[in-house]
Amino acid sequence: MKHSKDGYELGMSKLGIVALGIDDFNNDVEDLRQQFIEIREGRQDSVINPFISEMAGLRGNCLENGISQLAYQVLMKDAPKGVEIDIEYEPEPYRLPQHKMCASLDAMLNIRNGYITVQDASGGDIQITGRIPLEIKTDAYDSDVPKPMYVIQLTGQMMCTGATHGIIAKLGPKVNEFRMIGYECSPTLVSMILDSVDEFWERVETNTPYERDFKPYKPEAAIISDPEQSKSLVSLATEMEIAKSKVKEWEGRLSECKERVATALYALDEEVVEATFDGKKYRLENKVITRKPTPPKMIEAKPESTYVVTNVKVME
Repeated sequence: MKHSKDGYELGMSKLGIVALGIDDFNNDVEDLRQQFIEIREGRQDSVINPFISEMAGLRGNCLENGISQLAYQVLMKDAPKGVEIDIEYEPEPYRLPQHKMCASLDAMLNIRNGYITVQDASGGDIQITGRIPLEIKTDAYDSDVPKPMYVIQLTGQMMCTGATHGIIAKLGPKVNEFRMIGYECSPTLVSMILDSVDEFWERVETNTPYERDFKPYKPEAAIISDPEQSKSLVSLATEMEIAKSKVKEWEGRLSECKERVATALYALDEEVVEATFDGKKYRLENKVITRKPTPPKMIEAKPESTYVVTNVKVME
């Protein structure tokens, strides 16, 4: 449940944007700063959660309690003899008022009479005791460790609660896939977060914009005017749409169509085009996507990587 007052407090779901400058969904800190100013000036009520769609939010609200109970049961089953664990659902948020940070927890675990052992992000073991935040992630996008923005969110919760450790419990894309990853509150990460948060509030108070060092690359679509080229591209796009609707039967055909679309766009030296023929209009894409490198301290560092997305969209 959300308790932070946008414009005047920073909720932990937005902490990743402030600390990283831009998150995995291309929400950036300057947009957030402008939204906070608009709230203060009465031009906007609140900031829409930057991480989730309406359906994802409903799914999360419905699944969080169940997944937290699953985490609790697994921890109880694996706990050493004599160790006691309680799960608590806090009605009120925790705050770090000097930095205007507000943490609403999915759950709090209270581990007594010893330690529990869970894996950390590197696959090693970490021992945890005391009262710690339990953060639930229901997106189930991948089997990897949690994204940096989620680790920052959990670290903010540890900062607000005074906890030395925390756990993220997450679903995976495979049936029955479930992981719990433990984290120790890193002084280095805490210092980085506080510097970023204090700078954010200073820029809100003084209405000082951030310089946008990174802007998501959104290529403009080139309009194809040649009828023969449009005919060819629309034909390919139509085939690709049919193939997508019958992907199980036509999996090989879909791959072939993607290769042909990619080849056609390479020949045109374009990443995105729009083609119209015989009353049909398509947007064809063959874009290079660049993933930023993930920093150390939060999860195991990964280098920058690129991949190509080839896609077709029906245009109204």
